[in-house]
Amino acid sequence: MPPQGGGYPYRGGMLRSWSMQRREYSIETKPFFLTSEFLAFIIGTIALAITAGTDATIDARLFWILEVVLIGLYMISRGVAKAGTKSRSADPREDLLGGDHSVRP
Repeated sequence: MPPQGGGYPYRGGMLRSWSMQRREYSIETKPFFLTSEFLAFIIGTIALAITAGTDATIDARLFWILEVVLIGLYMISRGVAKAGTKSRSADPREDLLGGDHSVRP
């Protein structure tokens, strides 16, 4: 007879053995250098550098302010692109839910 009271609860297969394979998800997003956001960022940076080099009204301070804005927009666009993708890292909550990813009360 199994011990009563202590230990880890076993609720109908909710605990999974460590020997089970993790579910592998396909990669939904491309590497950064293959995205249109990165291409737009590089083209924008080159255009800004050429403009700053040829136009006397754009000084170094304005160049770096505009460059930081470009970097921020690139980071936000990559965050939005990856927001809906599934993580491939280990999540202990998946073991507790038994592979069911639905939210339980």
